[in-house]
Amino acid sequence: MTMLSRLKKAFKLQRQWEEDIDHIRRARIEPRFAAPYVPTPLNVVREMLSFGEVGKDDLLYDLGCGDGRLLLTAAIEYGARCVGIEIREDLVEVATNAIRKAGMESRVSLIHGDMFQQDLSEATAVMLYLLSAVNVHLKPKFERELRAGTRIVCHDFGIEGWGPSASKEVKGRIMKHMLYLYRIHLPARSRTLDNPNIDPDRLRPADL
Repeated sequence: MTMLSRLKKAFKLQRQWEEDIDHIRRARIEPRFAAPYVPTPLNVVREMLSFGEVGKDDLLYDLGCGDGRLLLTAAIEYGARCVGIEIREDLVEVATNAIRKAGMESRVSLIHGDMFQQDLSEATAVMLYLLSAVNVHLKPKFERELRAGTRIVCHDFGIEGWGPSASKEVKGRIMKHMLYLYRIHLPARSRTLDNPNIDPDRLRPADL
């Protein structure tokens, strides 16, 4: 890729961020619960899914699923069942058309709505490409709802206050990307807010 084409792509991404910020303002979406839409490169999508050990036994949730590319890749290439949550109606329409075109309606479902209002308790894997300010507000929801063994993969922005089980750098065409893997080790009912990833084998009875 030439320097000129890289610059053009960078400017295109910048315009997408500006358009999404404008959409957030016009829709009066609370800023800390919103993130501009930037499509994840497909090679990074595959790295996220592999890093999260996604497979045919998983029910994957993509929070802020955009055009549905991660959902379709997870369903077609990894065999997972998938649920995408997206607040923007235009992106839901794009994702719906892509799922229909791929014939994956039986494997991929979409929810047009607020991710904070949806039940995540059935998820075994959760994918995030959201801003840090959004991730930190999702923490209490994850602590309440996610079951033991659930994996969370964050793209570029981690979850403040939680130490990742692993992290990985992925090379993109224009820039490098960081992935963070988190594992839920306790069922929601016995998890503590101060230590959400504590090993249950090390807990005293009083901690439960």
